[in-house]
Amino acid sequence: MQRLCFVVQRYGKDVLGGSEQLTRCYAQLLKRDYEIHVATTCAADHATWRNHFPEGITNEEDIIVHRFPNDFERTEHFHKLHYELILRHLFVQDSPVTSVGEWHRLWTEPMRKQLLIRAVENLSQADQEEFERHQGPYSSAFLHFLEREHKNYDAVVFFTYLYPTTYFGSFKVPSHKRILVPTLHDEPCAYLPIFREMAESFARLIFLSPGERSYAKKIWKLSAPGTIIGMPVEAVSPKTALTKPCPSPPYVVYCGRIDEQKGSHTLFEYFLRYKENNPSDLKLVLTGHADEPVPVHSDIVYLGYVEEAYKSAILKQAAIFIHPSPFESFSIVLLEAFLNGTPALVNANSLILTEHCRTANAGLWYETYEEFAECLSLLISDPKVRNTLGENGRQYVQQNYSTEVILPNLKKVLDEYM
Repeated sequence: MQRLCFVVQRYGKDVLGGSEQLTRCYAQLLKRDYEIHVATTCAADHATWRNHFPEGITNEEDIIVHRFPNDFERTEHFHKLHYELILRHLFVQDSPVTSVGEWHRLWTEPMRKQLLIRAVENLSQADQEEFERHQGPYSSAFLHFLEREHKNYDAVVFFTYLYPTTYFGSFKVPSHKRILVPTLHDEPCAYLPIFREMAESFARLIFLSPGERSYAKKIWKLSAPGTIIGMPVEAVSPKTALTKPCPSPPYVVYCGRIDEQKGSHTLFEYFLRYKENNPSDLKLVLTGHADEPVPVHSDIVYLGYVEEAYKSAILKQAAIFIHPSPFESFSIVLLEAFLNGTPALVNANSLILTEHCRTANAGLWYETYEEFAECLSLLISDPKVRNTLGENGRQYVQQNYSTEVILPNLKKVLDEYM
């Protein structure tokens, strides 16, 4: 049986994050046909990379997991580097925002974006690697493992381009054994030249969507086309009755990490402004981990982390799924909403989200508050439109993102490569 090593920054059944979920999903899909190992760190928290899981080897759902301790946690030094080397180039020429945490609002302005892109092109490799090392997670023991053990695997699959586990880890593995699943989106760090050079060094790239591959061609100017595989999204059927009722309709919903970079702040601002201008019983329901405060307001219902079956029921009963993030490479939760027959309203600055909505004919998108309000009013007021878009989304996911579609394509790429 062929042996594969999956490399990812964090791993575990309860570890939330798109690339982490993708790694676990691919591992579960392939474990019957390959011997799957995962090389990762002891971190559970992406904000600090604090060692949480015990160091060592465990068997988790028939996957052999190798965890290594991080050399250090993320410190203020990283945030200073992030600003001085990269983000400060957005805050020039009468910036309309002053908080570094709101940099993503400036990223949509073409002039500022081009200033940043030109600036990072001139960074020295030493500065870029200093930034990457302190971004974390950085584990010397993990890197020694890859250097020592890569010969025991037929291929090493690196998940997400962004972290030291992939950047420094890829140096430890011969190029002919490397596969990259970049989970790329259009963000400032992606324009660092070290990532373009790294991506070019991989023998094979796997993308989750046509939009992600378009980003790779634009940002990294890749000569190799890569292969679009995607990720299966399956319906969740509760084995038992739900232990608590869903919120009372009508409501719109967002499920996922709640923080600035996911567009949560703008969502709160737009929704509350909409309710002030359009009084009704409509609520905004939120699930997921909150990295920024959720406003205390009678029209906002924050449920925190919920089980998958409950989340699925909430999505099914929602009038609309709203995704405010400008940065996505695939968006599992958007496709989960589609599969539950719920139409979407998404951030127009995300090529991936708008591509899903346009291709499926299952949602609308907004860039300004005025567009947000107009789209929301249209979808809320017309159940026929909602039902049509919802059914379109359900069929789109079933036809393109089922296990029966994804697994043969994934195995074909791996078998051709090895």
